[in-house]
Amino acid sequence: MKILICDDERDRGEKALQEIMASKPDVQVECLFEDDLKNEVEGLVERGRAVLDEPKMSSSSNGALVFDGREIDLVILDNNLTKLRIHGARHTAEALAGYIRAFTRIPYVVSLNKNPQTNFDLRFLVGDYETRTDLALNTGHLGIQGLWTGGSDPETESFLPWYWPVLKTVPTQRRCQEQFVESHLKDPLLEGLGFGEEETARLGRRAKGAISADADETALAQVTFLDYFKTSCRSLPIAVERDRLAGLLERDELQMRETATKAVVRVVAAELDRWFRRDVVGPQAVLVDLPHLVSRMPFLLGENAATVEGWNSAVEASSDPLEVVAECFREHLREAAFPHDCWTKVPCFWWPRLKEHEKLNASFFEEHPRWADALFCEDISRFRPAESEPPPMEFATEFEGAWSRRHVGHRSRRGYTPASRLAV
Repeated sequence: MKILICDDERDRGEKALQEIMASKPDVQVECLFEDDLKNEVEGLVERGRAVLDEPKMSSSSNGALVFDGREIDLVILDNNLTKLRIHGARHTAEALAGYIRAFTRIPYVVSLNKNPQTNFDLRFLVGDYETRTDLALNTGHLGIQGLWTGGSDPETESFLPWYWPVLKTVPTQRRCQEQFVESHLKDPLLEGLGFGEEETARLGRRAKGAISADADETALAQVTFLDYFKTSCRSLPIAVERDRLAGLLERDELQMRETATKAVVRVVAAELDRWFRRDVVGPQAVLVDLPHLVSRMPFLLGENAATVEGWNSAVEASSDPLEVVAECFREHLREAAFPHDCWTKVPCFWWPRLKEHEKLNASFFEEHPRWADALFCEDISRFRPAESEPPPMEFATEFEGAWSRRHVGHRSRRGYTPASRLAV
């Protein structure tokens, strides 16, 4: 895995490098600091303008950039780039993310220190919900090993938000998402992703609104992946630029058509990944992952439900997560599995189908061994006993639906924002 660290201040960038090395990930790291980064940003902006502004693509659109010349898998970009000596508006990671996404081959963009006082997002469980990058972190987060490798430490119960992706896997996952989008670009989006009428109806207003401003579900079902690109303004906020790129898809010039296609595909893949994380998997109302599922149906764990360790098997399962589920329930879950795992961090299941499953509903009324009183803590990615000291604290997210209340277990709770969510 190749990582590129970018910062307009060398000392700050080297601090990020030290944090990454402290977590001992198996990665190669390159750095772009100060004037080297300035030259790179100018080249990126020139490339974007060449594609978007010229009637015919100029040669500058294919100029060599470090961003895409060395097969970088992940770029880490400090958000505050005010010391770059570039004329015009001051640059930030937020301002550059869309161009990096559309006009380079880097699959994943991380911004640093956009909100230095925020460590855990209590609103939408996605990190900085306003960021235009794939993930917003702080420098100190880079030294947390679980961020890179997944898996929390059962001994220390260290800070590791469940909503964080596993950075070692995201480049491969994003490339898979891009392949998916390219093969379905002119297909209806929700149908292509496997959403039937019932699953579409259960989506929250925010999830539907992100796909189309038209709340009519008949119109929603007709929105294609390409239509979504034309209306979504997170990566490329100027509608004329999106329309121009979409128009280039129909041009006769092969190079121009391919460049535009790759740009559109990268943007759609990144934005749909965020849509899944925030609006589909986050609420756990249409798709539910295994830890949140066993919280609702402990009997799925069989005898494992008697201990907190057994509950945590649903978090730690890797090769086949259904191996931790009682044999009599495995096929029921396989029938409801979401088929496109490139869009989710862990295997997920259609909750409406499980909720209405006759056999599973009947299981609530059967005799079971005593279940451990365990609560899933979103900030440490583990179940903890409800009676532990200090006990997990409940908080209210801003998700729509019946599953908006969650728990955190970290002892300090510093930088958990907005703090009012914990007081509800």
